[in-house]
Amino acid sequence: MTKKTHLREPQSQRAVAAKVLSVYLDVDQSNVTNLNRSFESAFTAKVHAIEGTLSQEYEQRIFGACVSEIRKFLSAYKPAARGVVMFVTSNGPVWFREVNVGVTTDVRWGKEAYVQPFVETLDEFATYAVVVADQAHARIFTVKMATMETHADVYALGVVRHLKTAGTDHPYLQAVNHQRAGEHSLAHLKRVVELIERVVKFNPFDRLVLAGSGEATSEVFRLLTKSLRRRFVGTAVIAANAPERQILEAVLAIDSRAERAQELEKVELLIRSAAKDERAVATLAKTLEALHEKRVRELLYSQGFGGSGSVCPNCHALFAADAGNCRFCDVLLKPTDDLVENVVGTALAGGSSVEQLRGDAAKKLKAAGGIGAFLK
Repeated sequence: MTKKTHLREPQSQRAVAAKVLSVYLDVDQSNVTNLNRSFESAFTAKVHAIEGTLSQEYEQRIFGACVSEIRKFLSAYKPAARGVVMFVTSNGPVWFREVNVGVTTDVRWGKEAYVQPFVETLDEFATYAVVVADQAHARIFTVKMATMETHADVYALGVVRHLKTAGTDHPYLQAVNHQRAGEHSLAHLKRVVELIERVVKFNPFDRLVLAGSGEATSEVFRLLTKSLRRRFVGTAVIAANAPERQILEAVLAIDSRAERAQELEKVELLIRSAAKDERAVATLAKTLEALHEKRVRELLYSQGFGGSGSVCPNCHALFAADAGNCRFCDVLLKPTDDLVENVVGTALAGGSSVEQLRGDAAKKLKAAGGIGAFLK
């Protein structure tokens, strides 16, 4: 789910500039077509296509100023992720974000920042905390936009070895050693949970994955507070010293399953609530009306949902029809080829959260109209 606070800087450009240059670039260096900085050529080609549509000298000038800022930034940029997202106005700095997920190269020039692809990326990749632990070793990471950050790498404070001792005391010594090992392990895992609580305080996350040995993950889960348990979404059996790539692959698989399950549960609730008229709507016309009346709490739409429509240049109301006058202020409507982008931007600007649905949840919502909203 994406909220206005996640896009505060790009959204702020809606109010401070007549035009915004929005840039999405595929810079993935594992793709041979991006080697030798060819992503700059891809950007230039998109720019030339836009330049051919600009007829007014003033607009050509401010567009050129925005392009110059992006080129200046790219000339010093060394690719370190799979994609980059940038927004710039003629009188402001470049807003820049690297994303470690696939990005389709695109450049847009408009009155507002083109945020929809970034919204959908943020929505698909929640922030995770990952604990990989066994009885003596634990590592804690956060995963955001498919990028891992290490927060802790800790070992049990005491290490007890099981001694093979000859004589009548052997069973007794084995029992004592086993008890001590258990005490050290419990203290170690309690310390791990304390570190998780510290991570969530300073690096907030949406979901929690426990990985490592089965015994350790079960014990960590038992020790979690209620607040942390509510974030728990799954486990994976992985060695405590496993490579980060292996851990990330396991987390992304759990993430996808958790996201699809959560979306399906949410769309089923939306459809039931809309049918009973309980603070929910599930058709395009009703959703657009609720959006104009600022009653939308959370907007949902199916992946692939789109189409053309109209926008009122006076009150900014949106309509599925592509002609006529605004029924709110009677001003002649302007057509738009990307109605969903306008819907998403309007929802975020109004403080609504936004979620794009995929998989089975998208199919269910598509059958009900493809778009809907929970209302305030």
